[in-house]
Amino acid sequence: MTGVLVAVGIALALVWILIRFLRRPASSSGWRLWCRRAGIGLAWAVAILLVLWAGADLWSRSLLEKEMEKAAQVGPLSFQQLLPPMPLADENGCSELMRASELQAARKQRAQAKDASLEDRWFWNGGLSRAFTKNVKGASYMPWNPKQIQDARSVLDRNGEILSLIRRGADRPHLRYPLDTNGRLFDVRLPHLTYFRDTSRLLLAAARVEAEEGRTDQALQDLSRSARIGRGLEEDPVVISCMVSLAIRGLTCDGVDWILKEGAKASPEEFGGLSEALRLDKDLGRLILLGERASGMDCMERLMGDLSQFRRLAPALELEETESGWPASLGAAVSTAPGRPWMRWQEAVHLHVLSDMSQHAEDPARELVDPEEIPTLAILPRLLIPALNNVRTSLLRTRARCDATRWALAVLQHKM
Repeated sequence: MTGVLVAVGIALALVWILIRFLRRPASSSGWRLWCRRAGIGLAWAVAILLVLWAGADLWSRSLLEKEMEKAAQVGPLSFQQLLPPMPLADENGCSELMRASELQAARKQRAQAKDASLEDRWFWNGGLSRAFTKNVKGASYMPWNPKQIQDARSVLDRNGEILSLIRRGADRPHLRYPLDTNGRLFDVRLPHLTYFRDTSRLLLAAARVEAEEGRTDQALQDLSRSARIGRGLEEDPVVISCMVSLAIRGLTCDGVDWILKEGAKASPEEFGGLSEALRLDKDLGRLILLGERASGMDCMERLMGDLSQFRRLAPALELEETESGWPASLGAAVSTAPGRPWMRWQEAVHLHVLSDMSQHAEDPARELVDPEEIPTLAILPRLLIPALNNVRTSLLRTRARCDATRWALAVLQHKM
């Protein structure tokens, strides 16, 4: 509001000066007269532009406030409000998974040394992620052969400590990583995604070896742990966390398909436990879109360049501050002032589209978003929102596959 008042004040001052000049008779002639006229015209143009900017700023503020009121009825606008409370330390197995992943990384690095054994090199440098790989024609990889299965058993026996940590962590009720937004969602770090993915792959490798040795119950237990690791990422309202979670569930379903095709039999309790672990949260799609909405608001708030926000972001942007505390590059923030109405309008469009999308996030009969419906000048929404169609497609495909797998497990459980 201060910027609007300043702009209106400057415009009124220019108008008053111009009126004073126009009342005086022109005493100059020739090029001086034309310079005088050009200056008067330029001053009028500046005054009109300032008035138009002030009107656009007021309109964009009003529009954004209305959209925020509507969006608040759909779900929380704050990222912190979307996060569930952290579980107790003895109920959270995230630290054990992270420790196990660090040990895995050390083993992988050691396997790259010249004196490393052949089975270690194969297992840690690619073989680990191909436990249930299908033999696709033309692919550059092949499923495990009997020799590789024997090598995998040898490597897993030597790394029982890592598997014990993973199993102990996955058996706990929760697997939550403490996200530290620090008031700046745009800077959120997600190191646990790599940890969860790596530990899940090691469990799948152990399940493959156990299935080959006829220990189907233990194989299904490790598959259940792998699925629970993927479930631990469902509580992060972040798109990339959802994609990693879906990838883990897909790899787990590959393991279930492979084991069941071999005609393996297991206890009904193991089928039931695996079925429960494969269940996806029914509101996962809506949670992702609400998290994306909060992330977009934080991003646009930065780009808007308000002076108060610019001052708050100075430590994150590593800007030098003057003795008064303001950033040394204050001119950069002032230069963004003309674009603030446009940025507020883009944020309003972003809120409107995502709020509408979140209400039918997983309705396959309705297209999630049509890029043509987004205004052409709304550059950021046109860049950010269409990519969510691919996320929704992956979510629906994985949900359908997990549901089909759970039905198959329910039939087997009933037959047993």
